[in-house]
Amino acid sequence: MFLQLPLIAITTPLEKMKSPNGKLLGNTIFWVSFTVLGQPFAALMYFYAWQAKYGSVSRQLPLSTPPPAACPVCPPTA
Repeated sequence: MFLQLPLIAITTPLEKMKSPNGKLLGNTIFWVSFTVLGQPFAALMYFYAWQAKYGSVSRQLPLSTPPPAACPVCPPTA
């Protein structure tokens, strides 16, 4: 969101060009920044923050925790 203002400042002069290439270039700059740097980067940062706060979901149990009780209806393992 913070980069939208500089992005507008960069692409506004391109819109005012008389040739159709100016609008095409401005549109290309917008879509590349939006699809490559925008949403994927935000999702990556959200995942990184979640991972830093909660850690891995596949983390092993501490050694002081007893193993889970055996299932009474499961067949015995060899």
